[in-house]
Amino acid sequence: MKKKLYPILCALAALLLLSSCTFRDNPELRSEESNLTTVSLDLPITLEEMQSSKVDKINISSYLIDDMGMPVRSCSSEITDVSNLTDNKVNYDLGYFGKHEITMQLYSGNNLVAEKLTDYILTSDEYNIAYLHATLPVTYFSLMVSDKDTTYLNAVAPSIVVIERAAAYDWDNLLPNMYGCPFIEESKLENSNSFANSIMLEGCSALARYIKYLHTLNGNSMFHIFVTDNFSDNIAEFALETNVTFDLTMLSDGSNGTYGTFRGVYGQGGENDNSSQIYDEVNSVWNTVKVKARSGDRSWREDLKKLYAGSAYRTKACLPPVLINDSEFKARWIVGRNNADVFGNSSVYTSKIQNNPNVVVINLNSNLLAVLSVEETKAFQALYKFDSSVFEEADNAGKKIMIFLGTRNDENLCLEQYISFMKNYCEHYLNEDYIYYYKGHPGDPSEFNTTKNAILEKYDVNSLDASIPAELFLFFRNDADVGGYASSTFASYSKDEIPFICGQIGSNTEGYTDKINTNIIQDNGSTSNFIITKRKDGTTSNWDFYNPSVFNF
Repeated sequence: MKKKLYPILCALAALLLLSSCTFRDNPELRSEESNLTTVSLDLPITLEEMQSSKVDKINISSYLIDDMGMPVRSCSSEITDVSNLTDNKVNYDLGYFGKHEITMQLYSGNNLVAEKLTDYILTSDEYNIAYLHATLPVTYFSLMVSDKDTTYLNAVAPSIVVIERAAAYDWDNLLPNMYGCPFIEESKLENSNSFANSIMLEGCSALARYIKYLHTLNGNSMFHIFVTDNFSDNIAEFALETNVTFDLTMLSDGSNGTYGTFRGVYGQGGENDNSSQIYDEVNSVWNTVKVKARSGDRSWREDLKKLYAGSAYRTKACLPPVLINDSEFKARWIVGRNNADVFGNSSVYTSKIQNNPNVVVINLNSNLLAVLSVEETKAFQALYKFDSSVFEEADNAGKKIMIFLGTRNDENLCLEQYISFMKNYCEHYLNEDYIYYYKGHPGDPSEFNTTKNAILEKYDVNSLDASIPAELFLFFRNDADVGGYASSTFASYSKDEIPFICGQIGSNTEGYTDKINTNIIQDNGSTSNFIITKRKDGTTSNWDFYNPSVFNF
């Protein structure tokens, strides 16, 4: 059984390798191209010799050697039933693509009978490289990997991933042929749970090193690079600096991350529309970046910073329109909706995006989730630690499911008041008998927040795992109703009507305004009085937190 060794053992092994240079003298060298990490190794002696020597155990250990010649990951296997061997070979999982140092030892009892050292270079002809922030892009990508017949990526090729909020995923149940980037310490790669302590900054340079390393081992490999759209500038480090053959897929970060940031850069259109001028400026900078990055001039980073001055990381949304119109390489942009309601009506949208074949509209429910086989669905659920039994209370009681969607810092956005409103709205206006659930924001989970948990308990609302994308709850339980704070989840909500949206004035709902029935916002910042607006006919009413069952509809 293959297993991962503790990092301290790997460190000790590194010291052994460095202190004993003769240990690797004259090993067998093998190089192979494959889409899998399991390889076939030749035994050092024949089956007949093994039988005569009474070999009863085979130990295999290996180290992945990085671009600086140091061991970074280790694997091992022990075979104790040698009677099942039918030829002079054994299968062994190297665990990662790259250069490996392998030791095979044959024992009879405690006596070493034979030993073989092998240097093994394992590469693939294609790789999917995923560097993904937030939740929605990871959902897009993992669904594509789950579906072996997908047209959106090469599902047979190995997928190398660095993902934000990594603790949300079960790394012992990665999808077939999915691997974490081995140039990052394993505990960091798999356990970050928010942007503040995530591995993304370190992961960017580590992933770029790994791409260059794989390219050095096999210069013919193709790299399919996937990034969150408002981090698309990383393509310069991943592909241009490394001079690899590549294509690019940008995955939508949702209503605010994609559409809100696009409008923030290129505007809504109208009489003072200067978006074409902005586009030309961005395009000029991008052409400079390409030349510098490919030549090894790292000052391209300063050029990009000029585009972001004063607007933080979200201004990186200026690049996707330029990238999908760059004729030097293939780039596409996967979004949930493509219309002026979400992008705005600037000239850049109408001329560069609206009818661009490189902009692909994908609805999670109809395009990706719906096509998964039973086996693929189970694997996908295991990755996300999805447990459908969380809704047993509603099922056992024969009641409907109502899911309230949360947002970041919801405690400071009148969470208790909104929970009270939503429950009273359901009971007194919708006249439905629900069991209630709250799905917190992945970046602000309820599980570790005692104040938030106390509010949910007070109103008899169950807490769902915040790390699981809300889209998955809604897909696997498409009978559930949903309302809550403004969320990109609503853009792919399969039902025609959203009962209610809660939030502050100016909440971003452009991706799904047409679906909203009722909107409730604070009345001039009051923590007790709220204004209810019936979005379809514009009628308004007040709602008082201290008199919660009164609705003037």
